[in-house]
Amino acid sequence: MKASVGALLRVGRAVPFLAGLVDTATRGAVVAVLSLAIGAGPAIAGAGGQGFSGPYDPTRWTTTLTGAQPGGGPPAGVDASGAPSTMTVVGGDGVLPGGTDCWDDTLANPRKGCAIFYTLTAVKAGTVRFDWVYESFDNSSSARYDIFGYIVNGAKTQLTADEGPVVQNGSISFAVLAGQSFGFWLDCGDCGYGNAQVTVRSFSAPIAEAAAVPVLGSVPLAALAALLALLAAIRLRRARQQ
Repeated sequence: MKASVGALLRVGRAVPFLAGLVDTATRGAVVAVLSLAIGAGPAIAGAGGQGFSGPYDPTRWTTTLTGAQPGGGPPAGVDASGAPSTMTVVGGDGVLPGGTDCWDDTLANPRKGCAIFYTLTAVKAGTVRFDWVYESFDNSSSARYDIFGYIVNGAKTQLTADEGPVVQNGSISFAVLAGQSFGFWLDCGDCGYGNAQVTVRSFSAPIAEAAAVPVLGSVPLAALAALLALLAAIRLRRARQQ
């Protein structure tokens, strides 16, 4: 704010009407009026929160591979080259045919947790929203092996339908609290015979509001009128004293 007021005072010295008025006493009055005017102006809203940028830039996310064959083996990972518009979770496909590192049909729950998680911490309470497009390349032509969803503080929610088509899509929104971990997960099931990948777009998440930034251009007209009246009154008083 001091820089803005100083700039105005420098301009004032160059204008004949104001010349000579900006002495020590007048400066205090001018600053007082401008301080009130600037303080009444709107704040500049913080940018960010849309797409994978700012507090949700890809560099802030953590990729975690789980299971006996971490993430199901290559090519498990996250492709963030499309950020800030998109990012893609790529499932694993590294288990040899017949391998049981990630899937065992003899078990009641054959899935053994070979998955990839892409997570970070919410900077503020609010709503997370995104669109997703899933595609399975499994040679079974089924979506039941490679499943995708979102996770909040360790609680997983599946978004894909096991008996659905190999290409699926949707839009989702859910609430998070400040400090909670959230993100996406893709469990590759048998992690062989073809993988799946999911592209996430139109991502948005809550962001902390930026501190208020005074804007001289937003000074109310009433405050400017008061400033001009003050200067005129001082000029008139000095003219009478001469």
